[in-house]
Amino acid sequence: SAEKLGKEIFFVNRYGKGKAILLNILLSGYQDINLGGVGGEELKVKDGAYIFCENMRKVVRGLLESSAVSVNSRVTELASGKLYPCTTMLRKDGENYVFGILKHLTASPDGKAPMVYDKKFISKLKVALPVKGHVYDVRKGKYLGLSDNLTIDLMPGEGQLFSIQKNKVGDLKMVLPAEVRKSDALEVKWNLAGAVDGQVFRLELFDPAGQLVKNYTATGHFAPGKGKFVFQFAMNDPAGLWKCRIVHVNSGKFAEKNINVK
Repeated sequence: SAEKLGKEIFFVNRYGKGKAILLNILLSGYQDINLGGVGGEELKVKDGAYIFCENMRKVVRGLLESSAVSVNSRVTELASGKLYPCTTMLRKDGENYVFGILKHLTASPDGKAPMVYDKKFISKLKVALPVKGHVYDVRKGKYLGLSDNLTIDLMPGEGQLFSIQKNKVGDLKMVLPAEVRKSDALEVKWNLAGAVDGQVFRLELFDPAGQLVKNYTATGHFAPGKGKFVFQFAMNDPAGLWKCRIVHVNSGKFAEKNINVK
């Protein structure tokens, strides 16, 4: 606790080539002071503690950089330019990257619990990335262009995921036989033009009634943009025209073909 630690606010314990740092202070902006106006308007000012914490953030940033901890992004409010508190991650996958962002809350921003997903809580944000590439919105399956910046609408509790590709991917082509017997193994092959290094693909199969058969769904990591799934239909599966779909998860591109199951 703060009482046990005393008045000191900064502790560094060295161990071998590393070190552990303890801050006896919060770095959030809880020191804001709200001044209520006569007409109900509010004015937010910064007191000395707030300014102190701003300076402490700069000190901590310097410490992290000196320990080779680099910033994976800079997220700011689009209108004000203020830093936006959230959780982000940037992962390298060969010559490509994956970027994720999440504003985690257990209660809605208006103080009501439990968390309510409401568009009125959306924040318009600008995300500056340390890498440049062809950006795809993974959840929407949408191409956003060649950039190292994102402009997004983020709602608390809703994560967003982006694929940053070295190249803009081209057409996805699938090789599938026209028919297959239930007793035979089915081999589904595909190739994605322009793909570099590891890519994620998902196999989906729809029965003759058009229903997705989830136990046949499979996802895998393949390089360089091509691969295959091999499986066998169950003997009690309905015969008829099935639909096979291959989805490139990174970009949202997909290819479909029908196959006659006997």
